[in-house]
Amino acid sequence: MDSASNSVKALRAFADQQKYYYVTALDDNHWDERKVIKFGSVSRYRSGKATLREVEIELEDSNEKGYLISSRAIKIEWDNGKMIEESNEVRKVKLKRNDKDPEMMRTLSFALEKLNRLRIQGPRAKYMEFSLSWSNLNANIK
Repeated sequence: MDSASNSVKALRAFADQQKYYYVTALDDNHWDERKVIKFGSVSRYRSGKATLREVEIELEDSNEKGYLISSRAIKIEWDNGKMIEESNEVRKVKLKRNDKDPEMMRTLSFALEKLNRLRIQGPRAKYMEFSLSWSNLNANIK
């Protein structure tokens, strides 16, 4: 079964059997942080560049409106050229610098400085800090 199927219907069927576990992929358009009941542990993915976040999520059956089921899930946040560090108060996002476009990087750097001055609060009331990383070639040149 893929994520295009009615995953709540499948979860209900497995729940009735009380002996099987079921995992479904949630695309970005299915993911909604407001549906998360509880956030669990965070760890790095061993086989790729991603952060894994354990959550308990509440899903609604698309065939029977109002029927909700709670399920354990893993949210995968792929790095895709970015690095994220988190503490209890701050979420630091480092974007990979593109050395082939220095003009755009200067503009982006200026924009990130302005964003940081706004003290934006993201999910779970953490302040967001943005920066550009330097490549190995230009690590000593700023």
